[in-house]
Amino acid sequence: MMAIQPYFANEPFAAGLDHRPLGSILDELRSQLTAIDVRVQRVTEGLSTAQLDRQPGPKRWSVAQCLEHLILFDSHYFAGIEERIAQMPPARAEATYTMKGFDKWAYTFFGEKPPIRIPTISSFDPHFDRTYGATILVRYRDHLSRLDQQFRLALEHDVARLRVHSPATSLVRFPYPAIAIIAVAHHRRHLGQAERTRAAIGL
Repeated sequence: MMAIQPYFANEPFAAGLDHRPLGSILDELRSQLTAIDVRVQRVTEGLSTAQLDRQPGPKRWSVAQCLEHLILFDSHYFAGIEERIAQMPPARAEATYTMKGFDKWAYTFFGEKPPIRIPTISSFDPHFDRTYGATILVRYRDHLSRLDQQFRLALEHDVARLRVHSPATSLVRFPYPAIAIIAVAHHRRHLGQAERTRAAIGL
């Protein structure tokens, strides 16, 4: 049997062994967004604009930059996705999804405990010479709301057939369910980084 690895925060899976109903995956992703919204309010609670922008060291992201990175990542991967979802056929009750192969590797790479680290591509990289704290919480929570609307729309369509190109290279395409799962795991990863950043600056 293959080794069990984390899928959602409270639900392990073995790649190739599960065929989760796609609707239940999207419902779970929406629940994860609710938990993420609570978590981001906790990590930013009581912080001033200057504190949100304070970096714990040279070339280390501030709390605001962690959140800005997440907005940039999703905005590039999901550009125009609502229109594409709406063009897909109606959802099939029997539709399932299993993460495997390259998608599973990408989930591990972008998730909470990546096995290796590579430089962030420039499109996803918040600039160190800019500040984001004045607007970041409003923009980030609005971004979560748009993600929730996207997942709700996806529940109505057969998104298992939808493929999403990586903005880093057109050679890589993800099934929509995979990149949706990866995106939510990516939020958990960098919220953890934001929590560590807050602790590192003594707040």
